[in-house]
Amino acid sequence: MLISPDFINGVLYTKANPSFTVVRDGNFSTGYRVVMAIVISHPSMEFIDLLQRTLLQLEIDARVGRRGTYPTLRIMKKKSIEATLDCMEIAYESDCISKKWRKFLLVWEIYSTNRHLTQKGIDEIIEILDS
Repeated sequence: MLISPDFINGVLYTKANPSFTVVRDGNFSTGYRVVMAIVISHPSMEFIDLLQRTLLQLEIDARVGRRGTYPTLRIMKKKSIEATLDCMEIAYESDCISKKWRKFLLVWEIYSTNRHLTQKGIDEIIEILDS
């Protein structure tokens, strides 16, 4: 059994937790790298497995792990995050998305165009983090 696209969108809008962090890394010219992820937690491992299989059919790679006591699904690859956002069809100005998603989308705009590899891009991301 697979999950319908509408149900997937509902899960992504309500259960998914978008995050981004700036990590010190000497391998980058700026001295920092940006880590982006979309994490979904749920008490049912069966649900997480079903969600993972359904996302794979949408060419979204998601890794199963644990956060606290709940199993999680973590989407971290750039191509998979892009496919997830395409699936969700999020609009920046939409009233139905949270502040956390708005910030994530602003950082994604910088990240997806590789501006995060410049000092100016890192500064913009840190400003978004602090807002």
